[in-house]
Amino acid sequence: MKYVGITGASGFIGSNLVFFFKQINSKIIKVLEFDDNILQKNKVENFISKCNLIVHLCGKNRAVEKKILETNIVGTFNVIDACYLYKKGLICAGSKYTKHDAYLVSKNVSEMLLDEYCRLGLQGLLIK
Repeated sequence: MKYVGITGASGFIGSNLVFFFKQINSKIIKVLEFDDNILQKNKVENFISKCNLIVHLCGKNRAVEKKILETNIVGTFNVIDACYLYKKGLICAGSKYTKHDAYLVSKNVSEMLLDEYCRLGLQGLLIK
């Protein structure tokens, strides 16, 4: 059995992805959902250690700017770093968002983090 971990499983895209996996009733793939605090590195690492592949969808797009930056940058770093540490595959949701604000900055920094870790050997993919 392979385990696909989904961060942000209660969000719009995440909940639909969970629904999709449950609809196909796969005996090969089991979905593990992470809806805890993405800023708590130990919880992120514990979750990722149990999975074969991570789909990272967790993030904030509506909040105080500092909270958007913290959640999206530090949270994504925690996920990327744990995937690198445990040698797990990673699919990250990117964005084609263009309005210059905290959300765009956080997505750009997150994409740069993923690029750098992939250069170091992480098996990662960015989807926009």
